[in-house]
Amino acid sequence: MPASTVPVAYASNGTGNDVTSPIVFQFPKKEQPKYTVHNLVVSDQFMQKVIGELDPNGSGDPVARFVKINSEMRRANNKVLSDLRLKTADRFLWSQPFARNLIPRRKPALRHAELHLQRDQDRSAGAPGV
Repeated sequence: MPASTVPVAYASNGTGNDVTSPIVFQFPKKEQPKYTVHNLVVSDQFMQKVIGELDPNGSGDPVARFVKINSEMRRANNKVLSDLRLKTADRFLWSQPFARNLIPRRKPALRHAELHLQRDQDRSAGAPGV
């Protein structure tokens, strides 16, 4: 669309009455976002350790090897994650609501601990079915 194109609003009432009106607009003048650049310092010792673990029989420039290993591993990991979507069930695996609020007004980790404590107390008291 050419820069000289003027946006207009259009309305119709269905009986043949159509109207257009120019839209007044003003784009805010924003600066481009400023991105932070981090220069990570990676020691040769660390690089050798990582490359040795991931590609023990490789040779060549350590940086090129690291970039190659990193790219291949990311590609392989992304493929695994992508393929997982094809292995999901075609139905919901649960039918009841989640029982998060069994003990109200507590943090989830505390609820979990309290439920296990109660279960252990019921077991020690000889409660049936626990």
